[in-house]
Amino acid sequence: VAELMFGDLPKALALVKAELEKATAQLQAPGFLDEFSVSIGPSVQGDFVDGKVATEQVVRILLEGWRMSALLLEQSVPGFSWRRVLLTFIQADIVGRGWLDPHEVRDAEARRSGYRDDGEGLRLLEQTSLGAFVFREVHRCSSAAPGGAGYPGGDHARALVARKAKAESAAAEACLKVTQACFGSLEQMLAVYLSWLMHSDQLGDLAVYHSVKSRMYGFRKASESADGGLSSHHFRCLLLVLLAHQFDVQLQRGGLAAEHLDWELRCLISVLRENWRRGAASVEAGPEFAAELDALDEQG
Repeated sequence: VAELMFGDLPKALALVKAELEKATAQLQAPGFLDEFSVSIGPSVQGDFVDGKVATEQVVRILLEGWRMSALLLEQSVPGFSWRRVLLTFIQADIVGRGWLDPHEVRDAEARRSGYRDDGEGLRLLEQTSLGAFVFREVHRCSSAAPGGAGYPGGDHARALVARKAKAESAAAEACLKVTQACFGSLEQMLAVYLSWLMHSDQLGDLAVYHSVKSRMYGFRKASESADGGLSSHHFRCLLLVLLAHQFDVQLQRGGLAAEHLDWELRCLISVLRENWRRGAASVEAGPEFAAELDALDEQG
């Protein structure tokens, strides 16, 4: 399993092998296994890999290799995302073999990662392991970085990265303007609302007061630093806190009308459905609902 996961990532593989050898040596120490068996019961042998290393410990060692790979590569390779590449590989390996054939590699890189080139300069293996797939992405990102050595198709990769960065910057700026305008339309009402919460004798209202103040502070700090994504996040969370408090107030007062509830829930479901749809279109965010989401659209 370690060879399959880290065969093309020598540093991670060396770490995993060293930890496995250490664990094996510990289990072979005189009297260790007998003492360990007494502490967890007679079924201990079934929880070991080849009767040498505990299965749970193997999983922990593999996860440590996974963590180290992500840390090293994301810090040293500009534009590289371990999570994105791993998700692309897992989604492409639909039969769960642990490797991809050439057709699957091309399809994954073109359809999921957005590369139109054929990976020229990189030898396409008959069986591309996880490590080899990661290496291909590292090679591309390194070539696309300023001063990268480049390979045939590298100009396209650099242009792709530049276009993506420009589009993300423009989107963040637009989101910042939208969020600031919406916050401005609520600012006076928020001042009244905070004053009411602050003078309330209900402990729950005081907790909401602190939550609202925290989100407003986070929004203002993000706006000052022109962070469109973070400011939007804080403002959306602020709206959810306010809405949740209104639900609590309505529960205490009673008298909820069915017509209003129908309109309210339809609006909320519409917002949730659209966010699910956008998440499903992304490689990194959310489950792929597919038919279930389409069925929800038809019901709505």
